[in-house]
Amino acid sequence: MRLTQGSREADMRLTQGSIEADMRLTQGFREAGMRLTQGSIEADMRLTQGFREADMRLTQGFREADVRLTQGSIEADVSLTQGSREADMRLTQGSIEADMRLTQGSREADVSLTQGSREADMRLTQGFREADMRLTQGFRVADMRHTRGSREAYIRFTQGFREADMRLTQGFREAGMRLTQGSIEADMRLTQGFREADMRLTQGFREADVRLTQGSIEADVSLTQGSIEADIRLTQGSREADVSLTQGSREADMRLTQGFREADMRLTQGFREADVRLTQVFREADMSLQRG
Repeated sequence: MRLTQGSREADMRLTQGSIEADMRLTQGFREAGMRLTQGSIEADMRLTQGFREADMRLTQGFREADVRLTQGSIEADVSLTQGSREADMRLTQGSIEADMRLTQGSREADVSLTQGSREADMRLTQGFREADMRLTQGFRVADMRHTRGSREAYIRFTQGFREADMRLTQGFREAGMRLTQGSIEADMRLTQGFREADMRLTQGFREADVRLTQGSIEADVSLTQGSIEADIRLTQGSREADVSLTQGSREADMRLTQGFREADMRLTQGFREADVRLTQVFREADMSLQRG
């Protein structure tokens, strides 16, 4: 009993001590965890705040740099566009003036045309160079040296091509002249042959046509002569028949007209005699009526 009770009491004290120690340990862990959590939160807030401030400064710097870059690009584009427009206006005006002078020169002699073309080309080239110098002035010196070097290389390259093209063109012209001269000579010989053959063929056609025409004319003359003689005989017979018919119609008409006139005279005479007698009777009756 005493041993059991002592064991229980020792166990209770041990258990109570373990619980108190665990509570103190748990409390210490909780307090340490709270301090650690609070410190981590404060450090995270300070770190986040630092990142935000750095990001704002970085973003602000990027925005200012972008604004400066955009503004500089816009100003450069505006000046480049304005320069291009001025150069284009000068180029267009120069082209119009050159075209007017070229048109005027075309109306004049070939010497005036060549002189006007050279002067217009010199003024146009000068306008290109001046516009290009003003446009290139806005770029860097290195770019100007690079551009100048490229232009010199392009001029040498273009000049080489022009010389080669002139030599090639000259060769083509000489070959073309020889080919043209040969073609002209062959064409002359061919034309001469065709003309001789055509003259012989035309002469044959003309002789055949003359013979054919002469035969047709002789046949037409004989046919026409026969038709005229038949027409004369027909016309003469028609006229004789018409004369006899007309003469018979006139004689019959005269006899008919004479008969109508004689009958009309007898009828008129009878009406007049009857009217005289009737008038005489009316007068006699009227006279006897007035007497009575």
